[in-house]
Amino acid sequence: MPSDYRGFVEKYGIGELGNFIRVLVPFAKQDVASQMEAIRDAYRQLWSGGGGEVDAASLVPFATNSNGGALCFVKKGADPDTWALVALSSDGTEETTDQFEQSMGDFLADWLSNKVDPRAFPADEVFPDGVEKIFTPRPGWA
Repeated sequence: MPSDYRGFVEKYGIGELGNFIRVLVPFAKQDVASQMEAIRDAYRQLWSGGGGEVDAASLVPFATNSNGGALCFVKKGADPDTWALVALSSDGTEETTDQFEQSMGDFLADWLSNKVDPRAFPADEVFPDGVEKIFTPRPGWA
């Protein structure tokens, strides 16, 4: 896994960003391995006709969102720190899939500061003015 993902999990642990993004962590109560495989399987089925931007086998899910979508690393080469990431909606169509050539940390910082707005994420009205996109620890999930 990329070093910034490992650093994020070590520093912050289990929780949510903006009550929307849930970072998958290996030490959580939920069976993360099964959850990750279920995400890959879902996109394999959606893209079985060749409609996906990336090969579902190259996806490494690292977060889910409250809309049923996922954030995944896209394995490209041996160095995880060079992997891109993709924001996938629950419908998995190309119209709602965005790939970003940046690290998890940079992507999250850009999202939290409204510099990126993935099509897979909800419209702005879900986060009206005054709703903070902050990290909320969820120790009960561990």
